[in-house]
Amino acid sequence: MAKNYQCKLCGITVQKDSQPSSSGCPKGSSHSWYNLGEVGSNTYQCKQCGTSIKSASSPSSSGCPSGSSHSWYKL
Repeated sequence: MAKNYQCKLCGITVQKDSQPSSSGCPKGSSHSWYNLGEVGSNTYQCKQCGTSIKSASSPSSSGCPSGSSHSWYKL
């Protein structure tokens, strides 16, 4: 099952079955990926950084690019 990953440094989100490659981050030498949870049909947005993702349940609060924890709400 695909999962949502987000880089804490540059904020990009990726949907993959396994952790994405760490190379090529525009904000540092390598991406710092956080697993936000399984991809699903519900849309969530973080109040801190503005990221929106499709998730099966409330995403993980870890790894917000804004420097704090994600604060998700369901759209």
